[in-house]
Amino acid sequence: MDENFKDDFAEADKIEAIQTEEELLKYIETWAGGPMSAKAWYHEYKVPGLGFKTPKQTVEQYGLEPVKTLICQIHYGVYI
Repeated sequence: MDENFKDDFAEADKIEAIQTEEELLKYIETWAGGPMSAKAWYHEYKVPGLGFKTPKQTVEQYGLEPVKTLICQIHYGVYI
């Protein structure tokens, strides 16, 4: 199996394992550029793929799953 393919599965497993808002923010930090950027994105950025709601609003209304799906899409480069 291709090493990048294995890495993608490992990354998907990490995202799937997220169970709390704190874990979600910690993961977002890895690609957002740090804690402040992660919090700004999470609390302020209205994401088209989430119905122009912030990730925080989406978690409050629907739980973690829609945001985890979005993060997977971003990771795999399929987010539009």
